[in-house]
Amino acid sequence: MALIGSIRKRGWILIVLMALALGGFILMDVMSNSQRYSVGDMNSLGKVGDAEIKRTDFDTYEKLVYAEQARDNAYQVRNQAWTYFVEKAIVEQEAEALGLGVGKEELLDLQFGLNISPIIVERFKNPAGQPDRAKLANIKNAIEQGQFSDQRARAYWAVQEKEIVKSRLQEKIVNAVTKAMYTPKWQAEMAFKENNE
Repeated sequence: MALIGSIRKRGWILIVLMALALGGFILMDVMSNSQRYSVGDMNSLGKVGDAEIKRTDFDTYEKLVYAEQARDNAYQVRNQAWTYFVEKAIVEQEAEALGLGVGKEELLDLQFGLNISPIIVERFKNPAGQPDRAKLANIKNAIEQGQFSDQRARAYWAVQEKEIVKSRLQEKIVNAVTKAMYTPKWQAEMAFKENNE
């Protein structure tokens, strides 16, 4: 009882101690956060393995590829862009580990040749739903002659090339995995018999 009475008489000491403890807690939190943010890059949105996703790359990609859609459904656009960057980082790391790549001739074939990428087919199709070969030939000539004067069109084409490379590498990885899962006919028949017994 005497202790409670002395605390009541000197209540201001208790208030000062509580204020110091609260101030120390807040100061500790501020110091740890400032260290955390000073070490990191403010331009970094995330990291997938060793690949870092930069805000500038993300924003540029979003503005170039999804310019018309950005007003209508911003969340969906940002989600698609984020998915692209995550997939790109994973595919590039796996392709490098496997020794896969896309050569210059293969890239030209995917853009203008006989084996046109689905990305080109989707973005440069004529009213019949086929790739617009005349428009693609004009773009190819402009690139070869260095007459791609519009900066936005040049940046769009560069981003699109990266999308095509990512798509092709992903296709190669999937094909490699699919072909690695071969089961001989005799083994499939034996497994079928065992499952039915």
